[in-house]
Amino acid sequence: MSNPKERKPDIIKFCLNCGKQIERKKFDKRIEDYAIYKRRKYCDHGCYVAMKKKTVKVQPTDEPTKAEVKQQIEQDMKEAELIEDLTPLDFLIREMNRPSNSLSYRKECAVQAAPYVHPKLDAKSTGKTKKEEQKEAAGNVAASGRFAPTAPPKTQVN
Repeated sequence: MSNPKERKPDIIKFCLNCGKQIERKKFDKRIEDYAIYKRRKYCDHGCYVAMKKKTVKVQPTDEPTKAEVKQQIEQDMKEAELIEDLTPLDFLIREMNRPSNSLSYRKECAVQAAPYVHPKLDAKSTGKTKKEEQKEAAGNVAASGRFAPTAPPKTQVN
């Protein structure tokens, strides 16, 4: 049998700030809980604070903004219309499928091509609102039943 006071060897960890090896803390006669030790990333509170003070500078990307991409697409569409006699949909699909274009440019081409491929159906295209269509459907149902309105009976005068 093994001795209950023996413990497993600790995993070897290093501080994210200074690189020093992290040791399990000792409190009087007790040792730091193993689960807590495994979660620690810094050797002491000073390293933790120092790491939090370091600011991460975000490098500017070379990707153009969405407005710049839209403007570029519109300009390219006008040029393609004049030179190659392409429709806007043909141009957008060609540019969307060209792998040499940037990803943001290709995505914006797909967004702008979508209305040409998938037209949006709405109440305005029928000329009636949803409520008007519901009233008309209800009127059709009411007019074709036992309780349909009829003309009043004609009275004969002698």
